[in-house]
Amino acid sequence: MFKNSKSRLDAISDGIFAVVLTIMVLNIKVPESVSATSIHQLIKEIIIYLISVDVVSQYWFFHQEMFNSIKEVKSHLMILNMCFLTTVSLIPFATAWLNNNLFSKITVITFALILTSANFFQYLLFRLILIDSTQINKHDLEEKRSALIMLISSFGYLLIGGIYPPSLLILVILSLFIRSTVAFILRKV
Repeated sequence: MFKNSKSRLDAISDGIFAVVLTIMVLNIKVPESVSATSIHQLIKEIIIYLISVDVVSQYWFFHQEMFNSIKEVKSHLMILNMCFLTTVSLIPFATAWLNNNLFSKITVITFALILTSANFFQYLLFRLILIDSTQINKHDLEEKRSALIMLISSFGYLLIGGIYPPSLLILVILSLFIRSTVAFILRKV
């Protein structure tokens, strides 16, 4: 009688991604003056924003690819998807807090923990979709591998970012670059 709707799952997912991306840009504060300090703060906020948008954009991109092949939506997939989207929706909070306290260990660890949680749920989603799939191709396995790379990288965020907080953003940029490069190379092979 009751059936889960893929179109509604896609709609809520896209809606949450759109809201997350919008909220993050609203956290950039307009400088009250044109002083060196306020311009420096603005540049820092924009850099953190761009990195966070890149993270969320990659989540959205891989989410689209992940759900593209699904024909039937099972309840456990919907629940796991909402867990993933919930952690993604915390990224604007962590981004704003990081803007205010860039080198604080607790702030860096919180940001890293949120990314680790999102990467964990994304990896579980890939695994679940591949388990439920009747056809698994090379591209699907590459996507799962990319999700695993991000999950492993995020443990590095926690470890290294907790020891030396200024390294967090560099680690995030590096792992995004590695994930994109690996995906590009494997798609060409």
